Amino acid sequence: MFYSPLKNAVFRSVWLVMFFSNACTWLHTVTASILITKLTGSAMLIALVQTASVLPIFLLSIPAGVLADFIGRKSLIIFAQALMATIAFVMALITFSGCMTPYLLIGTTFLLNTGLALNQPAWQATSSTLVPASEVKQAAALNNLSFNVSRCIGPAIAGYYFAKLGAGYLFMLNGLSFLIAIVVFSKKIVTGNKSNPVTVRMIYKGCLQTIILYKRFPEIKAIFIKAFLYFFVSSSVWALLPYIVIVYHKMPDSKLGLLTGMVGLGAILNAYGIYYFRKKLTDFQLTTFSLFLSTVVIFTLSLASTFGEMAIVMLVFGYSWSVSVSVFNGTLQADFPVEIRSRLIGLYFVFFAGSQALGGYISGVLTHNFGIFNALTIISILSMVIFFIYFFGEKSFRFFVRSFLNIIKNN
Repeated sequence: MFYSPLKNAVFRSVWLVMFFSNACTWLHTVTASILITKLTGSAMLIALVQTASVLPIFLLSIPAGVLADFIGRKSLIIFAQALMATIAFVMALITFSGCMTPYLLIGTTFLLNTGLALNQPAWQATSSTLVPASEVKQAAALNNLSFNVSRCIGPAIAGYYFAKLGAGYLFMLNGLSFLIAIVVFSKKIVTGNKSNPVTVRMIYKGCLQTIILYKRFPEIKAIFIKAFLYFFVSSSVWALLPYIVIVYHKMPDSKLGLLTGMVGLGAILNAYGIYYFRKKLTDFQLTTFSLFLSTVVIFTLSLASTFGEMAIVMLVFGYSWSVSVSVFNGTLQADFPVEIRSRLIGLYFVFFAGSQALGGYISGVLTHNFGIFNALTIISILSMVIFFIYFFGEKSFRFFVRSFLNIIKNN
């Protein structure tokens, strides 16, 4: 059954606390997105918040995966939660003091997500050990459901309470969620890998071994490349949404929270539907379809002008994003040896985050230089090219391009 992993008491307890923490993380993310629009109207700086959110994951995921396998996943998870709690409280204090600036917000966002980068490989690998092997993919889908239901709730709270409470109190709530997670993880999680002494040399060696794993399992090459391409183009939506809603369309802050929540609602639809789609469609077909939907979303977002139109677009985007995340995460957690899973997931997050950091930055630059409509049009064209490569294969795509150019030349 879809919900069968929740019958496991340990998985259920951890799932619930992660739901609360995820809701507060999304509350924090939207709060930072609204705050940056109050501090600056620059599309480039607004988009850099997205880059600062994912760049630490790009830089640290492989070392974090190595650390998780060496010193123990539980220890690393608790340390990362404590680090994120500290940074969230510091952000609250800076905001209360009135000293927050655009660059300071981008910098502290980078530091906060450094903790997330350390946490994710260990947490993803640990989550897959809390249920029987036959339920790992469904547990991944439920974790994604938790993440995306919280994506509906957290942004809505941030949008509504930003004007009433201010960013400082919302940052504090996120810090509190990390402290609660530490208590639950300390009592509930028992990891199989032992805590061992670790040196810089061991981490360096482990990073090299992780890269070698990429060659040892050639089947993951396609997963990583597809993940990079999908998240590269799709990250433009996350990076530009605050600018589009608050600066370009001059909508109230609450609308940004509601639109981000619509992404979560679309992901909820996928969390239920993917259980049945997996019985009829391959992982390749699912991710190819999600890229097509994302292409449509990016282009349509450039045309949408009302809140209702944008809400529908973001609902579809949430469905598309969640399909890809579910397939990529589920495959890595179910199809590879558990003793190297943290490092493989760390390597996956390099592609996952690097593509978003680069995509978010480029989308900001394009918007700054060409305007929002032209920027989204360029990105959607690039996304369509990638879709044809996905669907037809590189050789077939080249054939179509050559044929098209010949037709133009002959006419």
